[in-house]
Amino acid sequence: MMQAVAGDLADGGRIVNTSSGVTATAIPGIGLYPGAEAFIDQITKVAAFEFAARPITVNAVNPGSTATGPFADMSEQQLTQANSAFALGRIGQPRDVAGMVAFLTSADAEFVTGQVIYRAAGQTGPIRRG
Repeated sequence: MMQAVAGDLADGGRIVNTSSGVTATAIPGIGLYPGAEAFIDQITKVAAFEFAARPITVNAVNPGSTATGPFADMSEQQLTQANSAFALGRIGQPRDVAGMVAFLTSADAEFVTGQVIYRAAGQTGPIRRG
C-alpha cells in the first residue's frame, strides 16, 4: 500500500502507519495479531530508507488501548478498571492518536523518519471488557 500511495505523493510527503501497542507486550491467546502489527513496525523502518531520496518520511504510531470500538461504551466500573492499566491513569482517546499523526504530518516533523512511536500512556497490560 505504501508503494501505491508513494507514486501519488509529492516529494517531501509523509506516510504514517498505524500499528498497535500490543507489539510491546505478550498477551496470551492473540499471538497472530501482535505479529502482524510488528510487521508494520519493521516495514515502516525499511520504507523510511526506501523513500528517503524523495524525501518522504515514514513513521508509525502505536496506540495503546483506546476508547473506540469495543472500548467505546464501557460502564463506569469498566472504565475505572481500564484506567488503572495506564501509568497516566486513563485509557487513550482518539485525540491522543490524532495529535501524534498531526505532528508527524507537519513541517515540524521533517527530520523524523523510520520511527515507531508508542502513544500508550504507559499502558502496563491488557484491558478487558466485561
